[in-house]
Amino acid sequence: MFYPNFNAELARKGWSLFKLSAETGIPYNTLRSKVKGVTNFSIQEAHAIKQALGVSIPLDELFFYPE
Repeated sequence: MFYPNFNAELARKGWSLFKLSAETGIPYNTLRSKVKGVTNFSIQEAHAIKQALGVSIPLDELFFYPE
């Protein structure tokens, strides 16, 4: 799965993608396809997710994925 740090932070928070969708206003299907790597996150979406999760790590770490 893409974005291991993102997934770890989501798990630490105890949130599902449904909850993250509700907190950020990003539609669930859009969020799901972006998490799977089908499409990319916009910078606005990335900031909204970081804020909703309440994490202090940089965006490039939060959305890092090994190739």
